[in-house]
Amino acid sequence: MNIITLYACLKTYGPETNGKPEGEMRASRVEIWLKGLVAAGISGAAGGVMTGLAAAGIDPGHFNLQAGMGATVRIGAAAALINAVIGVAAYLQKSPLPGDEGKT
Repeated sequence: MNIITLYACLKTYGPETNGKPEGEMRASRVEIWLKGLVAAGISGAAGGVMTGLAAAGIDPGHFNLQAGMGATVRIGAAAALINAVIGVAAYLQKSPLPGDEGKT
């Protein structure tokens, strides 16, 4: 493969085209924003689940995966919800809803 062929491949399928050929439609700004919003929520919820599991290490008599399963699931779900809300709020602070570029 020569350098010109390599350059043509990178230009066609490079990062600026999102891995798609140039003729295909790219994701809109709102679609990218929504994906980021969902990713922030999932990331926060995952951290909350880990917090719930860490509670078993802090108080194994009350939070465990056998007799205290209900309490462990409740604290994990609560922490996941709270962390997801915090993650979404932080994302919204850094990336507010994209506006229309053409409107004045």
